[in-house]
Amino acid sequence: MSYQRQGTVPADLANESVNRNSDFTKAHPSIKGASISIVPGRKCLGCGWQYDREQTMCPDCGSTSFRDFEENELVSIPLRSQTAHLRRKVEYCWNIKVDPISEDVVRHTLEIVDVPTVNGGNQEFHVEHRCKVCAACYGRSEGRTATPDELLQLEAGKISAPSPKSRMMGTGGAP
Repeated sequence: MSYQRQGTVPADLANESVNRNSDFTKAHPSIKGASISIVPGRKCLGCGWQYDREQTMCPDCGSTSFRDFEENELVSIPLRSQTAHLRRKVEYCWNIKVDPISEDVVRHTLEIVDVPTVNGGNQEFHVEHRCKVCAACYGRSEGRTATPDELLQLEAGKISAPSPKSRMMGTGGAP
């Protein structure tokens, strides 16, 4: 995905407007930069977008973290430039290879697959979000104590152990 540029700054990073959804909030009449809710809704804790309470995921950035607000409540909303990175779609895997002679970059498109994993050491179950091509781990979710059946599946090799390296969790590259 390409971004229009103004000089050397991507256009989305130069957008200094408030990330306000006028269906849910309006500018505060006396406090600069503050907003007041006009109807009950949700505020995304990632990008600050306001949306309907029936939605479980932010329509602007895809985050599932939110805070509910009521009508006539003070709502703090960031600038669009401050949260631009959260709205960008990641199209290529971060696990790239660079040819040492030509310095050509070899990369592949990112397709995330969810893989159930069990850590035999601490007996925790997680779903790992991995690149389908190279198995680089981009994160884990749904953490809980593993069931006895899941521990048996781990011993039998029917369920994976967690990736020893993660691109997003600060432990290095792909396995």
